[in-house]
Parts: sequence; structure tokens; C-alpha cells
Amino acid sequence: MKAVAYKKPNINYSQGMNYIASFIYLMTKSEEEAFYFIMGFMERTDYSSIYTDELSRLKQFFYVFERLMYLTLPEIYNYFRSHQIIVSYYSSPWFITLFTNAYQYLAEKSNPKVIIRIWDEFLLGGFKSILKNGLVLLKHNEPNLLQLKYEDLLQFLINDCIKSGFFENKNYNSYIKLNETMKIKPGLINNLENEYIQENKYKDLEEKKFQEQKNKIEKLNYEKEHSIKI
Repeated sequence: MKAVAYKKPNINYSQGMNYIASFIYLMTKSEEEAFYFIMGFMERTDYSSIYTDELSRLKQFFYVFERLMYLTLPEIYNYFRSHQIIVSYYSSPWFITLFTNAYQYLAEKSNPKVIIRIWDEFLLGGFKSILKNGLVLLKHNEPNLLQLKYEDLLQFLINDCIKSGFFENKNYNSYIKLNETMKIKPGLINNLENEYIQENKYKDLEEKKFQEQKNKIEKLNYEKEHSIKI
């Protein structure tokens, strides 16, 4: 990771990358191959984009993921909203580690089929596939999620969701079936990303207007308080 940070100074090392590095090393059994693999996917996928511009890309993923939940998993979406569960509370480790944080909990570590399949999809399709797999993970745990109250629900999402058996080889066929069932219309994610960009442009404009008005009022108050009568 020091070598990667040296070669990618605009990204440097960020928390969560260690899961990816250790996973790739354990799969390749070679530090050199692991290094070039990491460099390759940082340069040829959209992974590194989440670490630039104050994590603005990661914030975009949170928005898109929540909108996808609303469209594809309405029961979970409404249940989370009723308990004030925000996407960023639990999904950040999924996106940052690309689900490799689940590897440590697997019973069979030599050939983790589900994680490898997720990575195949990621290398071919980028973060769009990670968003979809996040939905599949929630769908897999839906019966349990809808029974939990706030504290237990948050605990499960943050700590126990990736330990729930979803990534085990014995559930590979079930994962494939869920993955194929989870349909996302072509172009939908791009549309939601553009929606996020437009909403933030509007928010930035409103915030700028508010700040300008605030500065104007403060200036007038200052001049009034410090006016000198001649």
C-alpha cells in the first residue's frame, strides 16, 4: 500500500484499502502481482474517483444507492426511513472495500466464489455493479431486516450483514439467482447520477444566494453600527 500511495499521490492511502490489498495478495500469493493488480484496477476502473474532491463521488453513490432502494426495494427503503437509517451509516465500507471486508468471516477462504464474482462484475462494469450487489445483499437479508428495531437494525447493517452467510460458497447459487432477479434498467444509474448533479447545482446556487444575502445584511448592520456623523 505504501508503493501504491507513492505511485498514486493524488489518492494516497485511505482506510479500507487494506482489505482490498490483503484480499488480492491472498488470491495471487505474490506482492508484486498484487501491486500491479491494484494499480491496474485503480487506473482502469472508477474506484479511485471516490477518494478525490472531498469524497464527492462517494456522496453521489450514497444518493444513487438510496434512490435505487426506493425503486427496487420499496419495503426496505420505507422501513429504513421510518427508523431514520441513513445509507451512509452502513454502506460506506461496502463501497470502499468492494465487499472484501467480508472475506475475513468466510468459512471457505481458498475460493470465495461470491466475492470473486462481485469483483468480476466490478472489473467489467465499475461501481454500477457494486451498487447492484449492495441491493442484492439487502434483498438477501430482507426478512431479517424488516423485523429489527433501530439499534439492532443499525448494528446488523454495520457489523453483521456481511457475516450473514451471503458471501459463503454454499449460498453461491442463491446469490446468482438474486443477482439475476435484481433488474436495473439500462441508463437508470446514469440518470440518477445526473439527477444528483443537478440537485447539488441547485443547492449550491441557493447556498450561494443565501450567503450573499447574509453578507449583505451583515455589512449593512456593521455600517449602521459604526457610522460616523459629520
